[in-house]
Amino acid sequence: MTENLQTINVAQLRKMTETENDYSINDDFVLSIIDGAHDRGKEVSLMRGLCTPFRLDGYILLIVKKGRLKVDLNLYSYDLTDSSVLITVPGNLIKISPAAGYNLSELQMAAMFIDKDFVSGIRLDFYNNSRQSVMMLNNPCVRMNEKQLDITDDYLRIIKKAITGCGSKRKEIVCSMLTSLSYLAEDSWNDYAPVSTPQSVNVRLNRIFDRFIALVTEYHCSQRGVAFYSEKMNLTPKYLSMLVRQASGRSAPEWISDFVILEAKNMLKYSNKSIKEIVAYLNFPSQPVFYNFFKSRTGLTPSQYRNQ
Repeated sequence: MTENLQTINVAQLRKMTETENDYSINDDFVLSIIDGAHDRGKEVSLMRGLCTPFRLDGYILLIVKKGRLKVDLNLYSYDLTDSSVLITVPGNLIKISPAAGYNLSELQMAAMFIDKDFVSGIRLDFYNNSRQSVMMLNNPCVRMNEKQLDITDDYLRIIKKAITGCGSKRKEIVCSMLTSLSYLAEDSWNDYAPVSTPQSVNVRLNRIFDRFIALVTEYHCSQRGVAFYSEKMNLTPKYLSMLVRQASGRSAPEWISDFVILEAKNMLKYSNKSIKEIVAYLNFPSQPVFYNFFKSRTGLTPSQYRNQ
């Protein structure tokens, strides 16, 4: 287990995965193409950097054309097989490793590491639709069909050419390609788990929900009250709670509690911090309060969860 679960940036991840020489725009965007049959050793270096639990202050997009990988994401495990796509968001705890017995020399994959500020230049409608956001958070890994995978290959080729052949406008070109890929990703998630489309899309509601989730992601370790988030958003607690429920079908306290429980589980499983230290880190007033909070939501005490 690691002593601290520090959040790293894209520049640090590039060093960990030895992708400094891959297609990139500064330390904001990295595209690494893996073909185990031709890039001997490259796939091993990439996996070596991804196989230890870490948090990235940015997004990861993995497109596995051929291969078998195991992804541990926030304590849940997913299997990436042929034609799979995985999207992670800032703050996720991630560990990616080859499936048991799998020969990495057969791996064909594209990996993108994207700084969260770089995403601000991308029109990611997929993330701005609260229903799609909830679905993606619950199902971060899906499979593409053959046509979607072919289109993705075309976009990857354009991104590579833009990075190597364009000058001052390469960022804008890559952003436009990523915007198009976001629509393709939305199509993949729709195929995987169709959802009903509301009769009228409330853009403001979606933006409020996304802002709320972003704030909870940033502050859940120290702030568990709805009032804190409503003040940040210049809304009343009651009104924010109503909007969050309308957007996601769940209450604001439920979202906050889920983030806190996830953080507690991560620390109990992956860190050497004592329960007393975890209580202080998560800003609980006492160990009994933390114990009751944890057991009421998991059915286990923190010690039982750590030792199971």
